[in-house]
Amino acid sequence: MRCWILPLAACLLFAGSARAQSTGQISGTVTEAEGGPVAGATVAIPAINRTVVTNERGRYTLNAVPAGSQTVTASRIGRTSQTRQVTVTAGQTATADFSLGASTLVLDEVVAIGYGTARRADVTGSVSSIRSEDITQVVAANPVDAIKGRIPGVDVTLNSPEPGATARIRIRGARSIGASNDPLFVVDGIPIQGDLRDIDQNSIESIDVLKDAAAVAVYGSRGANGVILITTKRGAAGPTRFSYSTSIGTSRILSPVDLMNGEQFVEMRREVARAGGTYNCPGRTACAAGDAAILDPLSLQNYSAGVSTDWQNEILRTGSLQSHEVSISGGNAATQFRVSGGLLDQTGITMGQGFDAKRGSVSLSHNYRRLSLQATAQGSRTFREIGVGARLWDEALFNSPLGRARNDDGTLPFRPTGDDLRVNPILEGENNIRELTRTNLLGTFSGTFQLTDWLSAVSSFGPQLSTENDGSFVGTLTRRQSGTSLPAAFVDIERRQSYTWSNYLQMNKAFGAAHRLQGTLLYEVASVRAEFDSLGANDLPYSQQLWHNLRTGSGATVVNSNLSEFELQSYMGRLNYTLNDRYTITATGRVDGSSVLAEGNKYAFFPAVGVMWRASQEPFFSRMGFLDDLKVRASFGRVGNSAIGPYQTQGQLSQQSYTFGTQLVVVGFAPGAIPNPDLKWETTDKYNAGIDFAVFNNRVSGALDVYRENTHDLLLPRALPYTSGYTSVLQNVGSTTNAGVEFNISTVNLDGWKGLNWESDFNISTNRNRITALQSGSYFDVGSGRWVNAPINVNFEYEFDGIWQTEDAAQATAMCGCKPGDIRVSDTNGDGVLNSDDRVFIGNHYNFPRYQGSFNNRFTLGAFDFAVLATARVGYHVSNGFIQAYSNLQGRFNGREVDYWTPENPSNENPRPNAGGRGTYGGASYYQNASHMRIRDITLGYRLPESLLGRVGGDRMRVYLKAQDPFLYAPHFDGWDPEAGYSVGDGNQTFSQPDVGGPSFRTFFLGADLSF
Repeated sequence: MRCWILPLAACLLFAGSARAQSTGQISGTVTEAEGGPVAGATVAIPAINRTVVTNERGRYTLNAVPAGSQTVTASRIGRTSQTRQVTVTAGQTATADFSLGASTLVLDEVVAIGYGTARRADVTGSVSSIRSEDITQVVAANPVDAIKGRIPGVDVTLNSPEPGATARIRIRGARSIGASNDPLFVVDGIPIQGDLRDIDQNSIESIDVLKDAAAVAVYGSRGANGVILITTKRGAAGPTRFSYSTSIGTSRILSPVDLMNGEQFVEMRREVARAGGTYNCPGRTACAAGDAAILDPLSLQNYSAGVSTDWQNEILRTGSLQSHEVSISGGNAATQFRVSGGLLDQTGITMGQGFDAKRGSVSLSHNYRRLSLQATAQGSRTFREIGVGARLWDEALFNSPLGRARNDDGTLPFRPTGDDLRVNPILEGENNIRELTRTNLLGTFSGTFQLTDWLSAVSSFGPQLSTENDGSFVGTLTRRQSGTSLPAAFVDIERRQSYTWSNYLQMNKAFGAAHRLQGTLLYEVASVRAEFDSLGANDLPYSQQLWHNLRTGSGATVVNSNLSEFELQSYMGRLNYTLNDRYTITATGRVDGSSVLAEGNKYAFFPAVGVMWRASQEPFFSRMGFLDDLKVRASFGRVGNSAIGPYQTQGQLSQQSYTFGTQLVVVGFAPGAIPNPDLKWETTDKYNAGIDFAVFNNRVSGALDVYRENTHDLLLPRALPYTSGYTSVLQNVGSTTNAGVEFNISTVNLDGWKGLNWESDFNISTNRNRITALQSGSYFDVGSGRWVNAPINVNFEYEFDGIWQTEDAAQATAMCGCKPGDIRVSDTNGDGVLNSDDRVFIGNHYNFPRYQGSFNNRFTLGAFDFAVLATARVGYHVSNGFIQAYSNLQGRFNGREVDYWTPENPSNENPRPNAGGRGTYGGASYYQNASHMRIRDITLGYRLPESLLGRVGGDRMRVYLKAQDPFLYAPHFDGWDPEAGYSVGDGNQTFSQPDVGGPSFRTFFLGADLSF
């Protein structure tokens, strides 16, 4: 083979050198219709697959352009595109300037489609995009949080409002029961491990979301859950540009809960005792003897002294968030660069919580004749303070208001009352330290060689290295150590290294004016290696060491390590044919082979086909003067979910302890999991139909998509007879389906009316999910909460029907042995008896809201701009942990101030306080409609006059005031926040619990953007 490789390479280089002698340049400026520069516009020559981006002044340069007539297009999201014919003379520079008018949808813009780009007009799949200015509209530690509600069909929710918390992302719903439903993230063409918290949102140029089979099939076995493509900013030819962006803000709790004060807490305890017949006072009056029986001596003393502590306020604080980003970019016709660095520092509103991120990126591009080289590197170091997490709120909201936060001398009492289960929340927060430090390096190194005017060869290598240290320290003055035991500490260390190496040919050729052909032929390999170590020790001699010197403790309490490796080999082909700029067909096929599967099942083929009809280009549409663009598209294909972890197809051993002879404890190993060499990928068949439209001179535009996705070969455990020695085996059984509708519309409501411009973006989407088959052909698995023809996740419970009243005492006794003041549930089957047969589905589950969407409005008047963004999530119920935990009315612990039943106050909302809490049917009262609307952002900006900036060498400066998450409307929900604040910590646990609930907050910012 080597005998012909070197001559071929020499021929290609010689051909490239010869062709370089007949090339020139094209340069120019892209401006708005009003005359201002358009930064970030795409200028492309489709015939030779050459693309550049304009700089801050709107300037661009295209290098190594073959001599002759060339078709050059300029486009920018939100503006009309423009095409010019330019004649290039060898060795000279031709000039081509463009003026782009306002538009809300540009079918001629260039979008990322995976392993290349394409005009949106030629894309047969469902691809949604969001531009840089919309990404930075919301300041967030995680860039994904900034796109929440902005893209139809993409559901983004935070697991907790804690700084640096993880996000949950679902594209067109969840389809897998036992495997991951997370999408694939691709940064500058490289699939990454982890999420986007390692990426500075200010360095992102665009985010493109691939949703249907025609779009995601290029990623084969990793595309079932959708793909999120992130393109970072790069340098452009022209003068060196400097830019600086900053914002500084303060945060306060958005919706504090009303807790019972000291008097209300004592009255609740009295009512519990009355319900149990142990409050020995005349009638329903209060008396000193009765109070002495229900309160410990310290609580009784503080009650008499009028003590009433709001523990919620004791652990809350004013948070802060500041963000800074500096970038330098520029270059000449041959070499362009961009260097940026960013800092985000967030202090949480809960004590002991914060997030700090230092991120940097370098981008370098160089063009030499027909060779283009690009290198980008992203580096980040994040530091997250977690503290005790959600369990701190358990301590605060459970603690009696009769306890003092501080003694008279200012010291903190360890136990504020005589309750041995409760400690001072302030001490719990100060002496539980958990810090997560993550270092991540991501690189992309690619080279493109223009073999001919229409064919190029690309090689791209993307390594990623990450290290994550998760350290926890538990001091003496904590509930776990009971105020007497010496400190304990633990540390988990994860090291992950991966790479993706892609080699592909790209074809982009026009055959006359009628035919255009684009193609990609790919070979790719990927590898992931992850190592995990965990250590812990008790009885540490001093607190300052935290987890950095565990050998000083009494001995290791936790020793664990793990190694995981897998590799992927792939082949992919894609062909896109367009006829007369009206009809397009795209065919894609990808073969993936995975090391985690057994022989015979390692490889799978994932095909897809999409078609498009640009109806507006038909002659008969010319009579419709209001119609500017109409594109009809449809697609079908199969993609996979790489849901199988390494070694799952193999039998595994588990460690067992047993008695042998005179030895009390002997450690051995026994079979832990039955091998299954037949395991294979979950696969999803995707169907999609959609239209893209623009009318009224592009002032109204949008898209409508209808889809259905059938997922089969789900990974589920199948029960085995006990005689087999195993309880279950993991098999490919079961199937689900998702179906939905997505709609988005953008409008230019006012265009220069008395100097006022007003643009709006609205989107709404809905998704319906159901299980179509379970293991062994069964129709339900109540123990696992699964039913055929029901969604993957459901709320299955009794239906709350108020509170049993005094006049219903006889009926309550007959139906359920209940009494007045108990929770009443519906007899749904009408048999006169309340039992498990009366349970029903309660609304939609949190994971499947009926609708979701957003409405964004942008106004400009002279130098002023104003924007308001609202998001909504409608039609779902949650089992509200606030009711279960903090409205339990069991009497021992404090909770929310609620309207509960007493003989004098026949409430129909909450039961009578009693030692049994909310009773047998308490679960029915937990469910609440969590539909909500949130004002996500309000921004007022002002752009300083260029005449003023010119004196100091600047060309643009904008200052702004911003209110982020200032308002939340959730009329049927009791608690902090229906999105994440309905979750509460596990009070029985003594370790830190991150990413669980917590109060949300509003933040007010002052910011500025400067460039010169």
